[in-house]
Amino acid sequence: MPMARHARLLALLAVWCGGPALAQDWGWLARFEASPQYKAVRPLMREAAQAHQVDYALLKAVVATESGFDPVAVSPKGAVGLMQLMPATAQRYGLRGAEPLRDARANLGAGARYLADLIRLFDGELNLALAAYNAGEGAVLRAGRQVPDYAETRHYVATVLQLYERMQTVPH
Repeated sequence: MPMARHARLLALLAVWCGGPALAQDWGWLARFEASPQYKAVRPLMREAAQAHQVDYALLKAVVATESGFDPVAVSPKGAVGLMQLMPATAQRYGLRGAEPLRDARANLGAGARYLADLIRLFDGELNLALAAYNAGEGAVLRAGRQVPDYAETRHYVATVLQLYERMQTVPH
């Protein structure tokens, strides 16, 4: 995720949290879950998480970080939709062309499957799976099965893991 998008996400989280992102009080979660964009895709995220055996809280943290729950988000690099899939990655998971990438259910399904594959590839090490989701599995392998030394990727992994930690400790 480009740093500008990451900064926008942190600003959005700050608004949802009513102060610094991921504030210590739990009120941020209620505001987060009250977001109309989140509410609109929540059942689709649950469906994708269950279908591909990805922890729902993890999937929610990835989607929040990737797109802020915007199903029509497009990055400057060409990543599309809720899971910000690159067209080549989407093709690996059966999505061909722009329309399927923009479909929330299809995008979440392919993205959740990709995330599940990365978790298996990196033996359950979420930091590596998330780094691969952001920078590509090749980058993690070239870094010796470590988080690559890219500021954007390190920031991305930290953000997703922090959101995931907070989201998994409360009922959803």
